[in-house]
Amino acid sequence: QREVREGETARCELVGECQHFKDSSQQLQGLLVKARDRERQHLDNLGNSQKTVEEWRAKHQHLYEDVQEKLKVTMENYERQKKLLKEKTASEEAKESELRVLQHEFEKQAQQLAKAEETAQQVPGLQEDLKQKDQQLSGLRMVNLKLEDRNGELETHITQLQASVDELRQQLSQRPVQQQPDGSSASVSHLEGHHVDYSKRRMSMFTPHAEGEVEHQDTTTEGAPNARTHQPTLSTHKEDDQGGEGNGGESAAAAAADSGSSAAAAAVEELRKQMAEQ
Repeated sequence: QREVREGETARCELVGECQHFKDSSQQLQGLLVKARDRERQHLDNLGNSQKTVEEWRAKHQHLYEDVQEKLKVTMENYERQKKLLKEKTASEEAKESELRVLQHEFEKQAQQLAKAEETAQQVPGLQEDLKQKDQQLSGLRMVNLKLEDRNGELETHITQLQASVDELRQQLSQRPVQQQPDGSSASVSHLEGHHVDYSKRRMSMFTPHAEGEVEHQDTTTEGAPNARTHQPTLSTHKEDDQGGEGNGGESAAAAAADSGSSAAAAAVEELRKQMAEQ
């Protein structure tokens, strides 16, 4: 009996489960029918959509082609802008390089300006040195003028001496040969060894002892008749004239120093203008 009751209970449970499966199967069949209906509906909608797309494409094909053309133009513009951007980037790099060069030049000009300012600060001392140098130059110029005057006078005197020597040689050549007490004879050939080339010994003919004075030494032939001696008269500069030229040299030195100072100031101002422009 107990097994019968257990079997009856199990049969009831199986019957319940079978009923539950039947109910579930009916529900699934209903859902399957609904799903098939929806599938047919979706297929219909899809066909309609494709038909609508084809109709729209046929109707708006020119719009699509226009869009394609605009897209092509847009891509061309993009490539052009890209190329321009690349060129602009290269130009910017070149400008940066030029800017670095200009900065280097600016630094060099700044150094030059500093040196110029330092030089401008040294101008007073340079002016004093310039005055002294100008005074020395004036003195040297006076000495040079004196030497030029003396040189002209000596040229004239040398010419006169050469003419006198030529005249003496001519006179000696016309004299007959004389017998000397020792048995030798005096002739022109005896004096040929004593010929002096005055053009090569101009500077040895005078010895300066003091400024403005020249001692001239003449060479005479002992025993020669009608020998003429020329003593040059050299002009001497007075101390007053030297003093006047010295004062003129000082004024010229002062003017040159002022001119140098103005030139240095102008150079400094020019460098500042260039730096301001850059």
